[in-house]
Amino acid sequence: MNEENLNDSDFFTADEIYKILELVNEKINEVYYHYWVNSAPKDKLEILDYIELRFQSGKKLILSSDSDGDGIKPLDDFDPEKKNEFLQELHKGLISISTKNMSKSALWKDCLNKSITPSLLQHDKKHLNDNLVFHFENSDSLEIFLGLEGLEVDVYEE
Repeated sequence: MNEENLNDSDFFTADEIYKILELVNEKINEVYYHYWVNSAPKDKLEILDYIELRFQSGKKLILSSDSDGDGIKPLDDFDPEKKNEFLQELHKGLISISTKNMSKSALWKDCLNKSITPSLLQHDKKHLNDNLVFHFENSDSLEIFLGLEGLEVDVYEE
């Protein structure tokens, strides 16, 4: 991110920060990735558009890139079935949402049922919204960040 070109849309809002920090000490039960899929023959493409974390307490955190794709946004609600119906109707079946349970994947399986501590990158007393790090007790930390085409998740290395 070029520091000279930063504006308000490059930072989490106060409400978004509170929503993320409410998750301190929560424990993840399940992880779902929701992919935006273009199945047109010449333009096949799959982009990780939403990450849904479900916690033992019943809380959920749904992360998406914002509409311009230049920031991570925690959403209040996301219904993949309704979104899929809307996209399929709008794009005549060529665009859809595909959901995958990632709870047992190599990245997430060791993080389940462990206390979580979210961490945000700070810049000039604000928090950049291009990545979010989750620290887990006795496990690797994971970073969710904006890739070239949607969200990405990887082990966080300081």
